[in-house]
Amino acid sequence: MIAEVYPLRRMPRTFSHLDYFVPEGMDVQAGSFVQIPFRQNQIFGIIKRVKDKPPRGITLKPITSVFGELALHADELSFFENIATQIAQSVSSLLHASLPHPPKKKKSVTTESLAGTSLTIPAQESETVARLAKQMHERRFSFLTIPDLRRTAAVIARYLYQQPDQKAVIVCPTVRDVMLLCRFLHQLSPLYVTGEEINQERFEAWKNYRHAKKVLLITTRTGLLYPDAATTTLFLVRSNHANHIQHDRNPRLDARVVTKLFAERFTTNLFFMDVAATLEDLLQFGKDQFLFFPIRTPVQFIDAAKERPVSSQSAITTTTCERIAEVIEAGGRVLVVYNKKGYAIRLRCAQCDHRFTCSSCKHLVRVHATTIQCVHCGLTEPSPQRCPSCKSPNVQQRGYGSERLHELFRGWFPNTTVQLVDAQHPEFNSSVTLTLATQYFLENHFDPFDEHRFQCVIHLDPDSPLFATSFRATQRAIHGLCEWIGVAHANQVPTIVQTEEGGLFEEFLQNPILQLEEEYSMRSSYAQPPFTQWIRVTIREEEKKKRELEAYLLTMSLQKFEGVRVSTQATSVADEQVLVVRTPLTVLQAVLHFF
Repeated sequence: MIAEVYPLRRMPRTFSHLDYFVPEGMDVQAGSFVQIPFRQNQIFGIIKRVKDKPPRGITLKPITSVFGELALHADELSFFENIATQIAQSVSSLLHASLPHPPKKKKSVTTESLAGTSLTIPAQESETVARLAKQMHERRFSFLTIPDLRRTAAVIARYLYQQPDQKAVIVCPTVRDVMLLCRFLHQLSPLYVTGEEINQERFEAWKNYRHAKKVLLITTRTGLLYPDAATTTLFLVRSNHANHIQHDRNPRLDARVVTKLFAERFTTNLFFMDVAATLEDLLQFGKDQFLFFPIRTPVQFIDAAKERPVSSQSAITTTTCERIAEVIEAGGRVLVVYNKKGYAIRLRCAQCDHRFTCSSCKHLVRVHATTIQCVHCGLTEPSPQRCPSCKSPNVQQRGYGSERLHELFRGWFPNTTVQLVDAQHPEFNSSVTLTLATQYFLENHFDPFDEHRFQCVIHLDPDSPLFATSFRATQRAIHGLCEWIGVAHANQVPTIVQTEEGGLFEEFLQNPILQLEEEYSMRSSYAQPPFTQWIRVTIREEEKKKRELEAYLLTMSLQKFEGVRVSTQATSVADEQVLVVRTPLTVLQAVLHFF
């Protein structure tokens, strides 16, 4: 007999499988893990299928051994093949990236036990948690708007308590989220995978999950494809987090798409949970499948457009300063959110208006007090004293970065402790009165299970994402604001929002479905995703004529597909040309296979 084998290695997109001879007496079937000779090494593979006769005139290498402790079912292997087709990758590459490999030598593995902590919520929210858990029990698919991870854990715990025989998986965007959920769901004795374990530890967790009939697995996207056909429920926590989308390397798996396909294939319950829904969530679940955790903490909007002209500083209005001072005078602690890193927004020559970029890769630079740093390659250089274009010494730092705002706060409140928390200043002291923070604080320090840390949360600039050229700019601005409203809700304190687009945010908070339906109409009119798929193609070539010729030939080839439109995107890199391919969903797979 001959076995068609998927080697667990990264292989080209067009690669199918390798044939191996099955020694007499060896029991193998589709989905079996086998050890095979591959070039000069012994590696593992998964059998695609077994056939009776080999091709004539070809001498095949024999399978070395069979790993009998674990095997994929035929429908599970078919699911991997379907996913590989959709993302235009070889099945081998997908299996290699998604599953742990069997250990070559058996060693005892001890999983570190995590200290558990009791999960509690305010008494007035217990009825809401019970209601949501009951509504989830009545549905197979649903999107839940929940303000923070603590309430998310409470809803999941109540749901699993009501249905104790569940085989469930919780997929989280970060390692920290996995650790927090494991700590507060410890009574469910969860297995966990973060991606930081060695291969054998991941394999043991996967094997234990597959062999159990009732179990909870909490994982990052590392374990996204660990669920088996017996899985009853999938939870995607913080479902719109960027980490759920792997866009920087192959295989480019979107956790939202994969979990949806899995749930449809194996009739599994599927629940997405996040602070705010997107248009993609509305299209996937429908408005009747939306469940909401009410936010009872107040949200106050300050009209920055009216107040900036009469305020001493453009970054912060007079009313915002007064609110900060009121909280400090009352003995409270304030969290101020400002997501503009560095000391200033940009450098500008007052004479010729020269645009300063990285001397190495020509990308934009982040301006610090005495240095500039490239946002792309990380090159750090002293701040230029003269304009390289007109040689003028009148180089100005324009705009307010978080470092400059930190200086202002220390001058305005000299008797108050002030700290800045961002990637360059990672330390956080919970006893400091005024904390100026970027998104770094939310991802690395904010603990929704720790109550009453702040007495007020103030967002100074939720409008910044609206200036991006992406069609998702509004969606990202709303989601970013809702995350910080969730921080305020976790502390049971008010949120103050300094914005020029208060109407936009208020409309979403009052009626999110109406705003999403308006977004649906707009994207449909302009043929934007999810109604079309946008593919970004980067052509790297030092010689300009060759680069332009390659772009032209590629454009001509792609435009042969019905409905495909190709446009050029501006780039600051000298030896690159970027094409944006707008592809109708009807020809998407054909275009992907073209690449």
